[in-house]
Amino acid sequence: MDFWKIDFYLLPQLFRLSYSPSNMHRISAIRCNGQRYDGRLIAYIRRFWSTTDHSNNTAHYRKFSGTSTKGLNHHHRHTPSTTQYYPRPTALNATANHTNTKKVRYVDDLSSARYYLENGLRKVKPYYFDYLAHVKDRWVNRSCLSVLNTEFRDRNSEYFKMAIEKGFITINGQTVTNDTLFKEGDTMGHRVHRHEPPVTGAPIDIIHKDDDLLVIQKPGGIPAHPSGRYRHNTVVHILRKQYELPSLYPINRLDRLTSGLMMIGLNSKKARSIQQEMQSGSIEKEYLCRVDGEFPIGRIVCEAPMKTIAFKFSFQYVDFGPGSKHSKTIFERIHYNGRTSLVRCRPITGRTHQLRVHLRYLGYPIANDPVYGRHTPWSSQIDAIHPSPSSPEPCFSSVVEKMMEKTSFDSLDVSDGQPRCDDCHSLLVEDPLPSQDLGIWLHAKRYSGLHWSFDTGDSLPSWTHLDFDMDRKIIPAYM
Repeated sequence: MDFWKIDFYLLPQLFRLSYSPSNMHRISAIRCNGQRYDGRLIAYIRRFWSTTDHSNNTAHYRKFSGTSTKGLNHHHRHTPSTTQYYPRPTALNATANHTNTKKVRYVDDLSSARYYLENGLRKVKPYYFDYLAHVKDRWVNRSCLSVLNTEFRDRNSEYFKMAIEKGFITINGQTVTNDTLFKEGDTMGHRVHRHEPPVTGAPIDIIHKDDDLLVIQKPGGIPAHPSGRYRHNTVVHILRKQYELPSLYPINRLDRLTSGLMMIGLNSKKARSIQQEMQSGSIEKEYLCRVDGEFPIGRIVCEAPMKTIAFKFSFQYVDFGPGSKHSKTIFERIHYNGRTSLVRCRPITGRTHQLRVHLRYLGYPIANDPVYGRHTPWSSQIDAIHPSPSSPEPCFSSVVEKMMEKTSFDSLDVSDGQPRCDDCHSLLVEDPLPSQDLGIWLHAKRYSGLHWSFDTGDSLPSWTHLDFDMDRKIIPAYM
């Protein structure tokens, strides 16, 4: 069957179900000619049921065609699939009472993911995507443009004016003007044309697989799960798409820039079990990193407390003031090549960016770290507060501003001559420099629990070698 039509109003009645997440496992049992349409079907049921008038809507699906990679093989090498046809995005028509959450909601389907490899990079063709957000109390009686300018600073005012004019911004499914006021209970929709940054085209190797757990070796530069500018170009979506998996539950969510061992539950029970072990402190972790300078010989223990300085970037630093969290890491130098040192790290606590922050605080940052390293535009600001025991937050305002400039969307002025998207006029995402790494020199080598242990073994990055590029210029990794 190459064409499939589903009446979303009759579907739940046929199964005598009301739409709810708890019923999705029953709807997912639908089969057509013996083929299961769970992931793509569920996602679009969710979209239509939460955003449309059910009485008149139908959805059209084209059958998946391409290279099937069912089954997980150890060290499976990715083979790009053939063309895959999916439904085009539908118009957003939100209703105000579809949810009581104040968090931004979005449909987590993979139908819009079209991957391709180019210049050793994995890329995703741009696609339209609908965000839904319940209006916050502080938005009430404020104009639409004012709220967008103050609450969503990753885009500028020119973009939001264009989006409002084109109907990409809606309130309760209706188009708005710059001066439309938000009311209590409203739902704002934002249709965006997403241009995801590229990630490495290196394969995601399988270290271990059983009925409950998947253990992989994540290349540096690929986010673990959808966040920020990345959605499809993430470990979770890549694996789900490649192996046609309905759900994945990341356990140890490595930073995008970090490579190494990553555990993923194939069901929520297994993921929760290992996460509880991690929270109890019974899991041992070992990382490797390459840092600037000659790291001291011997066992170095850092217990500097940490605090989030900028939530937008998960930017952390050492802070001895109130609200900081206890953090502990044990370091040991493995070798020094005259320029940089290879260091073994054992994080006792698991704070965000803990290893990167502690190494910078000690004066030996990861050599190519684009945030906490020495080769960044804001490195001098970090040095200015090290190692003061006072709160560093005021000193980092300029750091955050520079990071905002680096990751924000530029002006929509098309007269600047730079290549832009024909649909949304945004600057096209640039590829990293040929000499620029996609990940930092930080690798998760081993995780061990009470009755299990996983290790990447001898499959280590080239930067762990003693004679690693001693004469190469150190360039911060791609942000």
